[in-house]
Amino acid sequence: GVLTVDGKVAVPLAAPHDAVGLGFTFGAGAPTAGTTNNIAGGSLILVGGQGKGSGAGGDIIFQTANGGSSGSALNSLATALTISDDLSATFAGDLIANGTSAVFISSVSSKPRISLTNNTNDGTSGSLLFTKTRGGASAANGDNIGGILFRGQNDAVDSIDYGKILVEALEVDDTDEAGKMTLQVAESNGSVSGLTTGLLIEGS
Repeated sequence: GVLTVDGKVAVPLAAPHDAVGLGFTFGAGAPTAGTTNNIAGGSLILVGGQGKGSGAGGDIIFQTANGGSSGSALNSLATALTISDDLSATFAGDLIANGTSAVFISSVSSKPRISLTNNTNDGTSGSLLFTKTRGGASAANGDNIGGILFRGQNDAVDSIDYGKILVEALEVDDTDEAGKMTLQVAESNGSVSGLTTGLLIEGS
């Protein structure tokens, strides 16, 4: 069935003044446990209001209230994520992902593109940062710090690595650290191709 609410806000009642606010959970349906195996759960679908004609559809907006200074007044809500009718998603804070891969796919010419923009009125810029740690263990000579791989296809539609930039820790002794940067390109001996070092830079 459908639950229709004649109002703009549905929230739990306020908790007592000396108690944590009540949690509120809503979710999609699950099948009844037992008897039948391998039955999927229902999807949770959030929808913004539909516009008409040239009217834009409504955004889906997620807000949170960050902690403030000591006091008894409620903290102000701030938008953390806005999903707009043009399918864009705008995060107001940092984006932290704990997965193993981030994949961007586009069928538009010259896309996808990753853009880093810094609007501060000074002489600094944005940067792409690769960080390598061993989870608290000591680093070792030869540790890979970060790399960029350039992969395409050949005329047989095989995946080929055409170029690579790799930075390593050449020497990790405290106060005597040195780095190593390798630039490689694909090279063929007439029967097989592979990455070959074209430029090697080593610190001392």
